[in-house]
Amino acid sequence: MLVLVINNGSTSSRFSLIDMDKDYVLATGGVEGIGTSYSYFKYKNFMREEKFNIQISNFDEALSLIFKFLIDEKYGVISSIKQIDVIGHRVVHGGEKYTQATLINEEVIQDITNLIYLAPLHNKNSIDSIYKCKEMFPEIDNIAVFDTSFHSTIPKENFFYSIPKELYEKYKIRKYGFHGISYSYVLDRYSSIVNKEKDNINTVICHLGGGSSICAIKEGKSYDTTMEYTPLTGLTMVTRCGNIDPSVVPAIMNAYKISANEVIELLNTKSGYFALANAKDMKSIVERSLANDSDAIFLRNIINNDFKRHLMSMMANLGVVDSIIMTGGIGAKNKEQREMLLSNLNFFGIDLDKEKNSEVFNFESIISSDTSRIPIYVIPTNEEKEIAKQCKKVIEKGKKYE
Repeated sequence: MLVLVINNGSTSSRFSLIDMDKDYVLATGGVEGIGTSYSYFKYKNFMREEKFNIQISNFDEALSLIFKFLIDEKYGVISSIKQIDVIGHRVVHGGEKYTQATLINEEVIQDITNLIYLAPLHNKNSIDSIYKCKEMFPEIDNIAVFDTSFHSTIPKENFFYSIPKELYEKYKIRKYGFHGISYSYVLDRYSSIVNKEKDNINTVICHLGGGSSICAIKEGKSYDTTMEYTPLTGLTMVTRCGNIDPSVVPAIMNAYKISANEVIELLNTKSGYFALANAKDMKSIVERSLANDSDAIFLRNIINNDFKRHLMSMMANLGVVDSIIMTGGIGAKNKEQREMLLSNLNFFGIDLDKEKNSEVFNFESIISSDTSRIPIYVIPTNEEKEIAKQCKKVIEKGKKYE
């Protein structure tokens, strides 16, 4: 079974073409910086890996480029797009309705569209790609895999807000949680690594990247998480503010004479690392801090305190914590930031081995000391592989009932 995975971000469209029968990635890559002057396309197959600086204005153009390369005489890995059995789409917000991967029809498209206001940086881009795929290749099934699905197990006492009940009952205002595709993949890998059934696992997974969140796993299921009603909440992120006092919103409205929607746009796209240090990647922030840049040092201190505060909150109600797992672009690849975030936690039984940590870049490893009561793991995520796995389950389940 060939599964093409489309994983759209706010300004990126990444893909993987995976042969699920052989568990083999035929091609992977994607477009970064969509709609900017610095957009580029990366493409990798079993023979070559190349980067092309190319102007891509929108997600339709990105998808067309991906399809073109997959069947290209020089770069292609298949002779026809029709060889693809299913196209899997990462969809950030599925609300309460979608608790598992779902075959896409018009009802599903409308539901995802109705949730754009809760995930403005992502859901619209997913819809654009879904329509484009259905238009170009109507005979190929499209499946939505939702980030929120993994968190459907969060108990009511953890997802309910202390606001009038009717706001949940009528309008479904509650904590939903995100990064669920990543958490699902990492939890499966951790279960295999420690040779332990998921039902017996209590762990805390930290997905740290452009968007960041932490998830408490209790008995193999999502129990609590730092991202809430939308992906704006929780940790300080690249362009998102994370948790703030709700009264800040009208204060900003008054200060800038703007609408509530414009404030939400500001909090989503002009806050976080970007607001405090005019940077959007942790690597450059770390480099600047090591060169005594005061803005970068100040930001890293904020991120450090913020992370520790949220980490402790996720550990608090688990009872037993088997491990802490670091993943995502920062969690798996940035040794300096991992060291800062996981240092000075010995009192809580968390003891980082700095030498081990310094050697780990994007591969599975233990980075805690031998005496640490709570082991610390690095497990790189693979959302595309998890999406493909869930797509295969949907197709096989459908065939079973035919």
